[in-house]
Amino acid sequence: NTTDKNYKSVSNKLQGLINSKVAVNPNDANIPVLRYIKSKFKKIVTGSPKHLESIINDFEDIGYQDLIYDPVMKELTAFGKELKSKFNYKSFRQSKKAIWLANELNVKSCTSCNTQYTLSTTKKSLFHFDHYFPQGIYPYLSLSFYNLIPCCANCNMSKSNKKFLLKDNIHPYLEGFNDVAEFKIEKENLLEFLINPNKNKSLIKYNLELRAKYIGSRE
Repeated sequence: NTTDKNYKSVSNKLQGLINSKVAVNPNDANIPVLRYIKSKFKKIVTGSPKHLESIINDFEDIGYQDLIYDPVMKELTAFGKELKSKFNYKSFRQSKKAIWLANELNVKSCTSCNTQYTLSTTKKSLFHFDHYFPQGIYPYLSLSFYNLIPCCANCNMSKSNKKFLLKDNIHPYLEGFNDVAEFKIEKENLLEFLINPNKNKSLIKYNLELRAKYIGSRE
């Protein structure tokens, strides 16, 4: 899927970077990292959240992550920034591909706070994509489908580059509160709240019903 037929794939950009580094210094320590990313490219773009976390673990175990991100300075290394530029999330965000993804996901509100709309027009998506695994630490996951999560600007900026792990944090593509319970508000009561200028949230009457399998459970 290209934008106005003027698009160079990330895979080709990575190969070009490999060729240029080999020409200058075949023993460049960053070359194996690039080759690994290129060999796993399909998995990186389309892999599930668990697959993406396994790639992160591989990078840390092999030592590649240290070449990309400096944990002391808390910023990308020069190579990490070079890698980030090849994936070029900013260009993707401004392209028709981002609008296509937003429309395919069809998520109507922020997946973190559920209070702000995440809507799109034919020319622009009116929300942010949060990187569950931060692109400021893992630039090679900046275009991964399952790492791009619709959210509002406030939630995205407050999360920033905080590290998230699947065992500790909810991933909205894997689980959600809706699986546990159903939340309801009577239409008349909601209308009364909306037209009241004082907006007193304590006046909202709601019902929270546990799904059958969770009744009696402490989980």
